[in-house]
This record gives sequence, structure tokens and C-alpha cells, in this order.
Amino acid sequence: MKNKSIHIAAVAAAVFVPLALFLHTFSASPLPKPEPYTGPQPSATPPQNLAVFSVVTGVNHRVTAFGYRGGSLFERRDFSMAGAQVKHPKGDLLIDTGFGRNIDEQFRTLPWGLRAVTPYRV
Repeated sequence: MKNKSIHIAAVAAAVFVPLALFLHTFSASPLPKPEPYTGPQPSATPPQNLAVFSVVTGVNHRVTAFGYRGGSLFERRDFSMAGAQVKHPKGDLLIDTGFGRNIDEQFRTLPWGLRAVTPYRV
């Protein structure tokens, strides 16, 4: 019986110690606050009618650990998918960094496990 208990304890330690070390890597580790920039400002001469807009295209509902290192496995957060629109006198430019128009079809191509933990809203 004592031998069996030692084997169970060794297996438990072999499983739980690496798991605990891995989960510890998700603990918060904030970066030090940088010193304020005191150098000269770069020169810029944008056109008179230049404008930049953020275009939110969707929201991804995840725990913060999936969003950034040090994020909690228990804190939920909404991560937005966005693009940028640049209005320029010579023409407009759209930089699309978000969900496409066919997000439902694209979402169905993801592996089942990823779909199960990634709800989204258009």
C-alpha cells in the first residue's frame, strides 16, 4: 500500500508541478514605467484636409490570458477588431485589420476547440 501511495504522489507531482509552473507564467508582470520623452518633436506637415478614423468591425470575447502575456485566466475582456480609415485630399485609404464580411463562414473553418472558447459578435 505504501508503494502505491508513493507512485500516486510521484505521478501527481509530475503532472501538477509543471502545470503550476506554466500557469504561473500568466501572472501579471507589468513593464517599468518609461521616462518621459524630452527630445525634439519630429517635424510634420500633413495636408490641410487629412483625417484618420478608427473603424471597429467586431468584438472578440476572451479571457485576458489569451490577449496578452500576464493576463488572467479568470478576467474576461472584450478585444475589438478594428481598421483605420485615412481621409486624404488625394484619395481615401482603408486599412482593414478586423473581421471580414464572411466571418460566419470563416469562423466555421476554425478547429472545434477554438470555436468553443471564442465567442464573437459582429
